[in-house]
Amino acid sequence: MDLQNAKDIGNKHIMHTYDRLDVVIERGEGAKVYDQEGREYDDFLSGIAVCNLGYSNEKVNRTLHEQADKIIHTSNYYWVESQIKLAEFLAEHSCTDQVFFASTGTEANEAAVKLARRYQYDRGMENKRCIIAMEDSFHGRSLTALTITDNDDYKEGFGDLPDDFGFIDLNDLSQIEKIDDCTCAVIVEPVQGEGGLCIAEPEFLQALRKRCDETGAVLIFDEIQCGVSRTGSLFAYEQTGVEPDIITMAKGMGNGIPIGAVLAKKEIAESFQLGVHGTTFGGNPLSTAVALATLEEHIRLDIPGRTKEVGAYFKEQLEKIVNHFESCKEVRGKGLMLGIELTFKARPVVDKMVERGFILNSTAENVLRFVPPLIIEKEAIDRMIESLREVLKECES
Repeated sequence: MDLQNAKDIGNKHIMHTYDRLDVVIERGEGAKVYDQEGREYDDFLSGIAVCNLGYSNEKVNRTLHEQADKIIHTSNYYWVESQIKLAEFLAEHSCTDQVFFASTGTEANEAAVKLARRYQYDRGMENKRCIIAMEDSFHGRSLTALTITDNDDYKEGFGDLPDDFGFIDLNDLSQIEKIDDCTCAVIVEPVQGEGGLCIAEPEFLQALRKRCDETGAVLIFDEIQCGVSRTGSLFAYEQTGVEPDIITMAKGMGNGIPIGAVLAKKEIAESFQLGVHGTTFGGNPLSTAVALATLEEHIRLDIPGRTKEVGAYFKEQLEKIVNHFESCKEVRGKGLMLGIELTFKARPVVDKMVERGFILNSTAENVLRFVPPLIIEKEAIDRMIESLREVLKECES
């Protein structure tokens, strides 16, 4: 199917919820993807921070094939061995004790909010209902997730959203006092994804932890995009000096196979009892087997350490770009979750980069986002930087 045919049929039969790039991706290998005509692209998006191990990790692919040959799905009415092993792995490598498996990040955040509210209810604190999120946050597109997402464009046209939600400014210590005795939980991304690659400063997160302890609020870290080695540690919270009560995960956890998870400390996790919450597909044999293989590869290959090293190199090259072009304001992010804030809308740059064989995207309208596979080589970064210089020069002229 050629590009024009794909666009014509797609525009006719697929709901128009995405402004797609003019590329039909057919296959991937390593940190590269190829279109239907065989053209090669260096991938600096990785399915939006999903394919962290790239497209041809031998263990992950072998596990996928072997598990598909055994059984893909049963249900949570039975014990699933790979689900048990994955839960054990997550508990052993985090500050949490128990896991609820979902299918997506949005589902994970929905479940986290339900868990926090049920926990407060179970301990006789029915008045503690308010969920506080950060300005410029993004936590998903279901109605509850939209309510804790700070983007009015996403909310327009959907009527009244769930109540008892509020926002404070990321890194503004003066607003910490808004967390009070009616606050059920606070949810924060250690590094904001859709909000423009802004980092939650350790001092701010530590202040959140202290205030949540004072008021009895639950502290939730949304690590859906910034977790799974993306910022230089298996879990993003490890670099902050703060242990959250709940962590939500998805994206890179399955390296392309849909899976989400809510990790919680035992006291809070115990509020999810029989019938309180559930899912059909969450934690099925295929998704958990692949996720376990993926996470084991992160440890075996020391992907967090590699991310720190290559991410520092990448950030240094982006800083040189910012220092050279007036249209570039600053470099944001951590590890291999990086962005450049521009003085104009970033989409034209994205389109021009695709023409040159580089896949990236924009977020918050004027921020170029770079979330490549964590196996990306410095040579690919150098190629991209050279082309980005040419494109920015064109845009400024």
